[in-house]
Formats: sequence, C-alpha cells, structure tokens
Amino acid sequence: PMLLRHPSGKSVVDDAYNAATADQRAAMAAEFYGRQFTLFEGSAPESLAAVLAASDAVQQRQVIQQLTRNLLPIMEKGILDPVLSHRLIAEYLAEAPVSAVEDA
Repeated sequence: PMLLRHPSGKSVVDDAYNAATADQRAAMAAEFYGRQFTLFEGSAPESLAAVLAASDAVQQRQVIQQLTRNLLPIMEKGILDPVLSHRLIAEYLAEAPVSAVEDA
C-alpha cells in the first residue's frame, strides 16, 4: 500500500498490476484489506466482497477501517490513475457501509 501512495511509485505498481495474473492481482488488492491477508501463502481473497462474506461483524469493521486508512492518502493525493486504485475504490464504495463512506 505504501508504494501506491508515492507519485513515482504508482507507475511501478500500475505496471506490475497490469502484467499480473488474476491471482496476483487479487493478492495485490488483498494487501489493502489488512495484514492478515498478506501473512499467509496461498490463494488471496478474490475481492472485498469475498472477505466480508467470510468475516463476522467485528472483522468486517476492521477490514473496512483498514481499507479506509489505506485509501485516504491515495485519494487525498489524487493518485487515481492506477487500475488498482480504481478497483479498490470501486470495491470500497460497493461494500462499505454508507456511514463509513460518508466519514471518509
């Protein structure tokens, strides 16, 4: 998540995302959902919806809060060019509670 926040790093992330397989893209996105999705090898969750469906209410709130913390600096800096940014913002708007979106 840190590299996508940097104006020069966004190009590297975008190139890597565009060249990645579907599983690799899912893994890149999962890093924004929280550390628990990056510590273990294996298949990453395919989307935010899949993560939330497999989580209880407390975990859902934690995932949304983590995604909010990761996305806010990106949106504040206007680093919206990378496809990964588009994906994460679209997932956030589709899955986050209205109150979380309004607060962000």
